[in-house]
Amino acid sequence: KNRPADVAGNSLLKKISFIKGNNEQAGKQLNRVANSLKGKEVDINAPVTKFMDDVDALGVTFDDKGKPNFSGSQIEGVAPAESLINKVALRIKRNDNPDALDAHNFKKFIDENVNFGKVAEGLGGKTERVVKSLRKGVNESISGKYSKYKEANKRFSDTINALDSVQSAAGKKIDFFAPNAEKAVGTVLRGLMNNTKGRAQLMNAIDDVEVTSTKYGGAFNDDILTQMLFADELDAVFGGAARTSLR
Repeated sequence: KNRPADVAGNSLLKKISFIKGNNEQAGKQLNRVANSLKGKEVDINAPVTKFMDDVDALGVTFDDKGKPNFSGSQIEGVAPAESLINKVALRIKRNDNPDALDAHNFKKFIDENVNFGKVAEGLGGKTERVVKSLRKGVNESISGKYSKYKEANKRFSDTINALDSVQSAAGKKIDFFAPNAEKAVGTVLRGLMNNTKGRAQLMNAIDDVEVTSTKYGGAFNDDILTQMLFADELDAVFGGAARTSLR
């Protein structure tokens, strides 16, 4: 039932679980801080103006009522891109003087409509960059004015990015919280010892997990790369544990 690579898989899972717990705590903290900002002032005019300029650069125009016109634009006929611009423009129009909580909810609205870390299906790259830039600007406007929001948001962002990074490297089918997950992760970690094209991505993801877990108070005394090297060496000396392998 047990193989050398499972040990390294278990070591990585401990750090992933620690980061997951931190992310959940940060999410709750961020919501508490955001709710306390109801009625508090924030100025997001600069990122909104930049958004309008960026959309204009795509050839999209607006009528007197603020409705986008995509005729002749770079994204004309690209349904997901047009839909996203329409949704964002409508949201801006409905609340042209948001408080800090409104701005936070606007940022989360963008998160729900754009897949961060990957290109949304059918969404043009230029449109995605424009909307992500708006999201970043709104976030900086809130964080620059309210330090507690900045602190909670940074912790949430760091942890979710580390989790997304390792999930992307391991593959969507890997469930880090399923029974025998350490065995599945151990198999993935074997990619560190070969020359597959995903090796660099996997190494970067593991580094993200280790740095993030340490940054937020994780006390781990194991080295995943060294454990995998040792597991690979055990196989080299004693033979592979997989009975149906070529060896």
